[in-house]
Amino acid sequence: MSVKTSPRWIYPFANREQILYCIRCEGHLTRDEQVGVLGYTNMAAELAMMLYERYQNKVVILTNGELPEISESRKKILDLYSVEIVTEPIVGILSEGVKQLHGFTFPCHEPVNVKFALVSLGLHRVYNELARQVGARLMDEDQPAEKRHIWINHKGETSIRNLFVVGDAAKREDETVMKQVYTAQEYAVRAVDTIDSRRRRIMREEVLNK
Repeated sequence: MSVKTSPRWIYPFANREQILYCIRCEGHLTRDEQVGVLGYTNMAAELAMMLYERYQNKVVILTNGELPEISESRKKILDLYSVEIVTEPIVGILSEGVKQLHGFTFPCHEPVNVKFALVSLGLHRVYNELARQVGARLMDEDQPAEKRHIWINHKGETSIRNLFVVGDAAKREDETVMKQVYTAQEYAVRAVDTIDSRRRRIMREEVLNK
């Protein structure tokens, strides 16, 4: 199977929990197995280190042709953990049809055998246009506008009163971005409770003022 420009080759393996996206949710599946991390930044390095430290994995970072953007301090730890970095582009997949992932092939480097791969390719974009239009505060000042998260407080409210945001677009100052579905659900409950409380308070005031 050849790797195309389209990411569709990932889908069958993602559906079978071999191509993973969340180390918190799915990292435990990889215990004691060889794992590839698809990425080239410090985040990819952090995930590789976490896999080794949490689950005793043999890990290889696959940059798919990109030059690594990894700090020297992280490179030192990766070296101590025997994490190889393969910078050649991926040209093929080792698999049994689309049923089982067994690894990746490259133009010159020998094939890399893995049972799992964890995607660490960063954000495509944050859908923050509406928040930007109304002047809501954004986080991530060092990022381009389309990748900046919307600041929220612990109730999911933005800097614009009564404008609430939950899910991937939101970020709090007091914790890292949490992109799990159950986290978005928790924030949504907090936001709805706050909105409902304000709505009912207005109702009571109107009743008392009649």
